[in-house]
Amino acid sequence: MQYTNKLNLPQAIVEAVKNDDYDSGDSFLTATQLNKPVQMVRLEKQYANQIIEDISDNIYALMGKAIHYILEKAESVMPVEKRIYTEVLGKKISCQLDRLALISKDGGFTGKVQDYKFASVWQYIYGLNKEYEEQLNIIAYILTRNGYKVNELEIIMIFRDWQKSKTKYDKSYPQEQVAVIPVKLWNQDKQEKFITDKIQQHESKDCPQCTQEERWNSGDKYAVMKKGNKKALRVLNTEAEAYLWIEDNKKGDYIEIRKGENKRCDSYCKISKWCSQYQGLIK
Repeated sequence: MQYTNKLNLPQAIVEAVKNDDYDSGDSFLTATQLNKPVQMVRLEKQYANQIIEDISDNIYALMGKAIHYILEKAESVMPVEKRIYTEVLGKKISCQLDRLALISKDGGFTGKVQDYKFASVWQYIYGLNKEYEEQLNIIAYILTRNGYKVNELEIIMIFRDWQKSKTKYDKSYPQEQVAVIPVKLWNQDKQEKFITDKIQQHESKDCPQCTQEERWNSGDKYAVMKKGNKKALRVLNTEAEAYLWIEDNKKGDYIEIRKGENKRCDSYCKISKWCSQYQGLIK
């Protein structure tokens, strides 16, 4: 990884971003890598020394690390190691745990995996990212294989862009700056199948391309247009809905297809410049 500092930010910030102490050990794949698109992980490894990021693009990540550090110091007991390993299909996989809490419940104890996310409010409003659920279930599987009992999963979401004023008139907006979100715990067979499938994909000679969901594609839209106007009369999710709207409203001369944006590729993928799939999509 190489860094630029286009905004000439203070050296303390530069060093804090560059001095990342993350260590995946001798893992074949980590929990984070297992729940990312296979193609992305492969290209990140292949072009690791050529990736260039600006320091300013890492500020949110830096703040998230700071929150984790503070919470770690505040925790009186860390019941498990920092990095935990197991083997699947002869490959070593691992996870780095935020917190495994032993919560008293119904006369006994339940193991609750808690993952802290420093996130945008939009991640809450639009619904929990599927990859969060996958990652926590990978962690649960690794913990179970190491003798820990996991009964519950949850995400502690701390909102970096929360505004109190918006809570008064928008009920879908998070009402507090932090939210505790339960995550579905899969059975062990489903967890193992997910992990096994991912390992096999990583070992395959043929690299699977990123799916529409993995690209965070917003989906194509169909705009009902009137000749001579640049602004759409109506924008709908399907072509059939667009034709039906024209028929019902007796308006519109043609339908314009507006291709969905690949939001992850456009803004959040470090290796999109080397990705033949993405380069083909933007031609």
